Amino acid sequence: MQSFGFSGLSCPAAGECTLVGAYTLTGATPVPFTADESAGSWGALQPLADLASLDQPSPLAVTGGLTSLSCGAPGDCTAGGSYQYGTVQQPFIVSESSHTWGEPEPIPGIAEVSSSGQGNNGRGNQVTSVSCPDASDCAVVGTFFPELNSPGLFFTLDEGGGAWGQAKALSIPSADSGNAASTAFVSCRSAGNCVIAATAANDSAAASSEVVTATESSSGAWGAATAIPGVSAADEPFATGLDCVPAGDCTVLGVRFPGGMDPNEIFTATSMDGGAMGAAQQVASSGDVGPLHVNLACPQNGHCTVTYNGLNATVGVVGTYSGITAPQMVTEATPATVTLTASGPKMIYGAEQSAPLTATVSSPDGGAPTGTVTVTGAGGGTLCTIVISSGTGSCSLTATQLPVGTSTLTAAYGGDATYLPASGTSTVTVAQAATVTHLAFTPRNITFTGAATRLAVTGSVSSTAGTPNGRVTVRVDGTAVSGCTKVPFTGTVSCKGTTAILAGGKHLVTLAYSGGGDFAASTSVPLPLTVAKRGTTTTLALAKGRVTYRHESAEKLTASVSRAGRVYPTGKVAVRIGGTTICRISLNKGTGSCRLANTRLRAGKYKVVALYSGDVNYHRSDSGKKTLKVGA
Repeated sequence: MQSFGFSGLSCPAAGECTLVGAYTLTGATPVPFTADESAGSWGALQPLADLASLDQPSPLAVTGGLTSLSCGAPGDCTAGGSYQYGTVQQPFIVSESSHTWGEPEPIPGIAEVSSSGQGNNGRGNQVTSVSCPDASDCAVVGTFFPELNSPGLFFTLDEGGGAWGQAKALSIPSADSGNAASTAFVSCRSAGNCVIAATAANDSAAASSEVVTATESSSGAWGAATAIPGVSAADEPFATGLDCVPAGDCTVLGVRFPGGMDPNEIFTATSMDGGAMGAAQQVASSGDVGPLHVNLACPQNGHCTVTYNGLNATVGVVGTYSGITAPQMVTEATPATVTLTASGPKMIYGAEQSAPLTATVSSPDGGAPTGTVTVTGAGGGTLCTIVISSGTGSCSLTATQLPVGTSTLTAAYGGDATYLPASGTSTVTVAQAATVTHLAFTPRNITFTGAATRLAVTGSVSSTAGTPNGRVTVRVDGTAVSGCTKVPFTGTVSCKGTTAILAGGKHLVTLAYSGGGDFAASTSVPLPLTVAKRGTTTTLALAKGRVTYRHESAEKLTASVSRAGRVYPTGKVAVRIGGTTICRISLNKGTGSCRLANTRLRAGKYKVVALYSGDVNYHRSDSGKKTLKVGA
């Protein structure tokens, strides 16, 4: 492929576009092609069906190209252009139905539109613009020359309900006939309700032309073209674009040279909702010379945008230019900006409605925009719609509408009669939903056993945002209870677990939810588990029972305290005679001994008792009295 280029693009729906153009193979003539996009994916380029199928004298070779395209629905399009055989150039159309292109067709009735009755045999005969408001209704406009070197005329061709009518000459009473360079544009508000904008040259006046418009009252019924008010023929105006809003306004774009001199002016004129064309208004001056690439787009009434480039002239050198100016853009409506904020620093999952979103629409030009702002999430789904009054408005989300974490929201302002559409983004943080954990268990009171305790536990974790899941753990004094960690967990828990050996006293039992996903961690109110001290039995043993004064140390006193399970009592045992402690014993594994000091007791007979003071697990107790005799 040596070269290729595009000459038309139409997108009747998102991801559903069609383009036309031509490619040239090395040493070959240009080949018109089409290509379709379906569901966002482009198909291959398809060469147009053989132009030789057009009813023309043979054996002349037939070549041609496409100049305009319009699609009324995805896969239902009409394109137009011109074909050439020998020295004769003729206009043609070709249509697509359900993504299948038919064969090119000559313009029906084109030979009969000339008042002279001559066939169109000149050069410059071509379709210049096509507009299809739906799949079975189109309007076509183009230029034709009844005879070689004759004045050029404009023709119209309409399709209604899927059937093409006959070509007709467009009446332009104020101009002689137009010329070969004239270009016409067509755009439709709806089926049979279209507008044409064209440049008509006056053959009798040098450097003189008019920009005219014509309106269709029903399919194929075109009124006479009339000049746009406010545009002088002496200014050498010419039309560069036309765009009609469905069932709305039609706007013409043009360029004029006041007094026939540079700098030029870009102007627009608008027909409001099907009424008469208004006076031309200047929208820009494109520079010293030009302009180039003048484009018009009107997505809705009062919201047209004009883009263009100009040429800079080299000072002092007539007809010499230093380059193309930077692209320029002029908008019909006032620009707007959108900001979106949440009323609080964080939203809570399941309670997003408690933090309303506020949209503020403003403009550097001032004023108070109205209309609506649509708020969408990262996935593109609509979260809420905000009605804007005096530049601001708010909405509340519904519970669980956003995921936990940081989300980017888009606020799209649809514009109004004064302000352009605009969009902005904002991030909001959604915190995990609060949870409430409840716990119950048995037994609540036990006596120290010196062994592990078996607990029967029931509990629940709840949230207004739904049913939490994840992990729960029963803990006593912060230590997990064996057998009572549950994963996965869904709302309730029931288990029987084994604790470590619990010392006497009060212990705190909790149910801890670790949190996860959309739900925050929580712990139940601590509940007490009381372990009562166990009773003990203390015994005292005397090694001799009788000693001699000054030799009391020969007596060894041994005390033992009973235990439960594997836990021995700790602490001390006091050995007493009456109210006097005669020695103290430190327990080791529940037992211990002591010896009396010499001369500790006078000769006599004594009643000795061992008193255990108790510890955290065991109650105090004393032994029975033992008799100790001390001889002289």
